[in-house]
Amino acid sequence: MGGSRSPAGVVAGCTLGLASGWNIANIGAVASGMADAYGIALGTVGLLTTALFLTHTAVQVPGGKISDAVGPRPTSRRSSWSPSPRRW
Repeated sequence: MGGSRSPAGVVAGCTLGLASGWNIANIGAVASGMADAYGIALGTVGLLTTALFLTHTAVQVPGGKISDAVGPRPTSRRSSWSPSPRRW
């Protein structure tokens, strides 16, 4: 596998992952307000939140494997690229 990793880098990566996952899943406090604002049922808010969370989870493993294979910088550059006409 790869070289050694600094403990600070591992902790920072885990903290960032936890924070982004918490952000995605932390909708409980505003679920009723969102359901009312969009005119949908609470169950629909739950299903949409679940779909978002599962999609986020599904790309973590392949993204990590790609990052391990080619390195974090090329992966970051490629993942932040967008096909907007301004960047062509």
